Amino acid sequence: MNKAKPRQPEQGQAMAADGRLRRSERTKHKIVSAYLTLVRLHLREPSMREVAEVAGCALRSVYERMSDTHTLRLAALDHAINGTLRKFDVRLHGLGRQLRLQAIVGFQVEEYEQWAPLWHFLMQHEHLPDVKVRLDQIRHRVLRDRMVELYRSELAGSSEADRANWLQLLNATTSLESWQYHRYFELLPVEKVHEQWVWYVDRILTAALSGVEEPGAAMAAR
Repeated sequence: MNKAKPRQPEQGQAMAADGRLRRSERTKHKIVSAYLTLVRLHLREPSMREVAEVAGCALRSVYERMSDTHTLRLAALDHAINGTLRKFDVRLHGLGRQLRLQAIVGFQVEEYEQWAPLWHFLMQHEHLPDVKVRLDQIRHRVLRDRMVELYRSELAGSSEADRANWLQLLNATTSLESWQYHRYFELLPVEKVHEQWVWYVDRILTAALSGVEEPGAAMAAR
């Protein structure tokens, strides 16, 4: 039997350092997740102590990784920007337009319910360094740019210029500002916003596809 080679001191130190780094990153992730959870629940700035309690760590651990509240804000925004986006994986083939729109708008609503509270709350801090540029990135990457993907097949058959104009109208109708108004000023439940947006989107697509064969009908005929 071969004897195990004794571990060199440098190897043990490197492994210990690597383990500490992984634990530190896990704690940082818990802190950012706690901050996001509290913002979504209360639409206000949580205290560092509240964040520590929800993260399940010592207050000192929060300050070791986040020197102040602004650093924590930026970390939360970066998490939203750089995190893995959910995929829209609903199979729409063969469905009528109403069912397709229920699924598409439902996906949008879920994304807004997840990220709009952070955007809505941090808009009051957009004058602070590096906040506004991150908010714009959330608007584009997490929300607006995905509309092109979601509605591409629904606008098939329209010209490129027309498609760009209709997408702009869809974006304005289902924008962060629209969500903010419905959810935080009118205090509508998520289900009601979903219902209204499906109605709006259906009317926009009806106008957009006037004289153009509906994509779903073409797919169903195949």
